Amino acid sequence: MIGGALARAGEGSGFFEILAVATGSALGSNLVNNVPMTVMAINGIAPLLESGEASVSVVYAALIGTNVGPNLTIVGSLATLIWLSIVRDRGVEVSARDYLKIGAVATPFILLAAVFGLWLSLGIFG
Repeated sequence: MIGGALARAGEGSGFFEILAVATGSALGSNLVNNVPMTVMAINGIAPLLESGEASVSVVYAALIGTNVGPNLTIVGSLATLIWLSIVRDRGVEVSARDYLKIGAVATPFILLAAVFGLWLSLGIFG
């Protein structure tokens, strides 16, 4: 269901379609973590790719979202949870609120830049 929704959101390879898929998978990554979100997105998109209902840009956009998006919250990525454990063991305390403050500023800009780069490269090399 999730992969299908992402594929329908990105039925073209225009900038806003790619942005919709990347944003959706980024938000999903912060809800369920990036690894399960990647699996759900790819499993949902694969049949649509095979039937020609979705383009490869949807896959790229989903991968951008599931890899950049988890930087928003501490639960978005297993790597972040491990990193927090390591720095806390070394006496550095990073609260979920502090992480969210930085993530809320940085993540949208990084996501937008990555989507723009994908859109541009698809236009040049696609």
